[in-house]
Amino acid sequence: MGDDFTVPLCRKHHRDLHDSGNESSWWHALGIEPLKIARELWEESRDRRRAAE
Repeated sequence: MGDDFTVPLCRKHHRDLHDSGNESSWWHALGIEPLKIARELWEESRDRRRAAE
């Protein structure tokens, strides 16, 4: 998987995620759709890179 499937997390939440043992359940409990967020971040950064060229 590449950066297009990445959601940045602070150190605490990164540890919480790994400690949970179930990534899908962890995101669900927070009411966050990580793939949607990752896609939006990827598209935004891609658009900014293109604009800078």
